[in-house]
Amino acid sequence: RARQNVLAEQGRYTTVLQADAGFTHQKSARLGAGDTLSASTTRTYTVGSALRRTFATGTSAELRLQGERFESSGSTLGGSTATGYGVSGRASLSQPLLRGAGTRVGEAELRAARVEKELADKSSLRTRSALVRDVVLAYWELWYAEESARIQRSALALAKQQESDAKARVVQGAAASTDVLTFATRVAELEEAVVAAELGQTQRALELARLMGSPDPDRQLGALSSRPPSAGPSATRADVEAALRSGSLELAELETQVKLARTRAEVAGEATRARLDLEGYLESQGLSERVPTAARRAGELSYLTAHVGVVYELPLDDSRRNAEKRAALLAVRAAEHNLKSVRDRITAEAALSVTNERAASRRVALAQKTEAVAEKAHAAEKARFELGQSLPIAVQQAEDELRRARLRVARAQVDLVQEQTVVLHLAGKLLSHYRG
Repeated sequence: RARQNVLAEQGRYTTVLQADAGFTHQKSARLGAGDTLSASTTRTYTVGSALRRTFATGTSAELRLQGERFESSGSTLGGSTATGYGVSGRASLSQPLLRGAGTRVGEAELRAARVEKELADKSSLRTRSALVRDVVLAYWELWYAEESARIQRSALALAKQQESDAKARVVQGAAASTDVLTFATRVAELEEAVVAAELGQTQRALELARLMGSPDPDRQLGALSSRPPSAGPSATRADVEAALRSGSLELAELETQVKLARTRAEVAGEATRARLDLEGYLESQGLSERVPTAARRAGELSYLTAHVGVVYELPLDDSRRNAEKRAALLAVRAAEHNLKSVRDRITAEAALSVTNERAASRRVALAQKTEAVAEKAHAAEKARFELGQSLPIAVQQAEDELRRARLRVARAQVDLVQEQTVVLHLAGKLLSHYRG
């Protein structure tokens, strides 16, 4: 739409062809001596055409050719009818000196349309970048949901195996029947956790499908990668702030809005300011009883009419013009304040994003360290239980700690890559990152 508006404004000042025809019947009276009246009747048939164009400077030019046939009858002609033909050509020119003068006014809408196209382009980039950001975030949320479901299913399988082993030991007389109840309770709890994890996985898959334009509940959609997200290069706060200020799509869009408001403010109130137009025309006319002779006489330029004049128009009330100018200036100030507000917000977001990224990076390292410790603790507790030196509840606690540690690792990895995705979007580099 914005591109078509630009094309429309480029074609605003086009040449116009006009054609017209008409018939005029006139009966007039003339007062004579002794309060007598004489009448005359005139019938005129006219055809004409003109080429007219207005330029961006406000200049209006017109070239007109007209032919006419007139019939006159009356008492002065003794009741007879006189017929003749007339041919005329006129070239006229009008130039505004105040209202509407110059390309500053004449091309204002074209400049505004170009700025709106630039705004639409940047808005389109921002929208695409936001969509890519949302898809990436949803993708890794789906990966986390799948990883969570996998961890829960793995824990459930282990719990079932332990329940089966406990039942075998009870049959052999090596364990009490209460040990089986402990493992059975554990299996029931993990079955609930698996159902919840699979529900979350389905919800995340549907959300990702919706963002990708195919919200089909029967479609099987899963993460394409089984590997955990890998962290990208880290950045300092100064680096992120500089990237955001120079490459933020949101800032670029608001800067264009300021530019558009200033463009419109340049010509605010122009339609209601004083008007002073310089105009003139030159006309040649030829008359004859025959059309060719009338045309030849008009072309000889023997009978010319020239006119030069000025037209001045002054509104006696400036309230509308002043209101339009104030409204335009307020629009500029509002756009500038919006730009400043977003700049301040982006600065805060830059600091927060870098802080979150660093925290997420530390959380990944700490969670991986916790996972390693939990694996060793679980292995040791399992070995003690097999030797009869530990209780089933202690083994379950170790397994819970290991499961939670693995979930924290996955969550921290997803948080880290999501924070980096947000920073890339704020910096306006997300599209180029994924194109590469």
